[in-house]
Amino acid sequence: MMALSACASGSSEQQTSQAPPQANPVDAGLPMTAPFDAAVAEPPADTAKDAKLVRSMLKKVAARRELEATGEVVSATISRKTIISQIKEHVGREIPRVAIDREGSVMKLLALIPQDLDYEKETFALLEAQIAGYYEPADKHMYLASDLGEKDAAATLAHELVHALQDQHFDLGARSKYTAGQSDRSLATSCLAEGDAMSAMFDVMFGAGKALEMPPGVFPKLVEAGLSTGPGASAPPAMKRSLVAPYSFGTEFVHALRRQGGFALVDEAWKNPPMTTEQILHPEKWKKHEPALGVAKYVPPSDFTVEDEDSGGELSLRIALEEWIGTKDGPAFAVGWGGDHTEYVKRGDEVFLTWQLRFDSAKGAPAKKLEKALSAAWAQKKWLGAKGCFEGPGGNLAVRVLRDDEIVILAGPTNATTRKPSADCAATLKLATLATATPR
Repeated sequence: MMALSACASGSSEQQTSQAPPQANPVDAGLPMTAPFDAAVAEPPADTAKDAKLVRSMLKKVAARRELEATGEVVSATISRKTIISQIKEHVGREIPRVAIDREGSVMKLLALIPQDLDYEKETFALLEAQIAGYYEPADKHMYLASDLGEKDAAATLAHELVHALQDQHFDLGARSKYTAGQSDRSLATSCLAEGDAMSAMFDVMFGAGKALEMPPGVFPKLVEAGLSTGPGASAPPAMKRSLVAPYSFGTEFVHALRRQGGFALVDEAWKNPPMTTEQILHPEKWKKHEPALGVAKYVPPSDFTVEDEDSGGELSLRIALEEWIGTKDGPAFAVGWGGDHTEYVKRGDEVFLTWQLRFDSAKGAPAKKLEKALSAAWAQKKWLGAKGCFEGPGGNLAVRVLRDDEIVILAGPTNATTRKPSADCAATLKLATLATATPR
């Protein structure tokens, strides 16, 4: 999941006519985090009318969310371009340039975005098309885009005020700080925050408990349908799905908790937060506090340097499989995720990615089933290859079963500048030397 777009989006809400945004595109090996502390700007002073509207909405939101407001929240209306300018400034200050470049490289290695795509430019364009406002924990201000209609502005205001309540009661700002190597955990926090805000927003806009009338599984489908329309419709599917994932799956998670124990159980989730996106996708695993399983680390040849390592989680795997295998069949192969470890390694101009996955159980040989499905899907894309290795648009993509419950996906090696493969499939598979003695 990508630090750039996650950092850029902040705690944002888009127009209600489209799917809400949150930027965490799959990158399967880089910081997947969603800090809500977007750039702090000097806001224009509230008018008396605006201040009264915010106070009134805050009272309504607090009642629906069942959290007492402990302080005032100031609102400022600014242009969409100003919002994006603030976000760009924040990204430049908080995220190293090399990390941004690496994120795009990983997406291309995994053939999740086109090789000639200007990743950073496309990310900001997608955000500008979707973002409608954000809450800033650093200054306790809420910023709304100035081009919103009355209903969209009301929905955005309600959503962002839930974030303000989260900050007042659960220290949202501290929970949302970027932490390298904690992608899965950070995305789980983002899902909780956005799902909570979406669920309460629905109640504010349509009546108490109305959000829960939507059958399980329907909301993500509605969000998915919304990806094909609007200004961001032409963006790569993996980026769009990642953008809205915390909203769609986070809302499903919060609704599951509310059906069992109301907002009191959601509060408990803030006090004992989900540690993996597996717990988000399967709330019963959050209740059991099921941890991620350990995975052996990849040890690259001595002439390669490990640039980054992380865990993508079940949600990252799901989004990647939706791109590779399809939205109909891909998600089923992510179920049973137990743990993963990614490493992005480099040798001169060459880059190489390993994504090692472990399933909860060896029963049914899930690793072998995934290998078969991936090989069939990559072959169907007309990528040349054999024996589990294919020449994808971003370089070689290979898959190797290690055990019935463990598999490794390999991408590269590829020249980072030309985006051309720098080795054949035999070399790619040879690079898959794993430190099997490493404790799991």
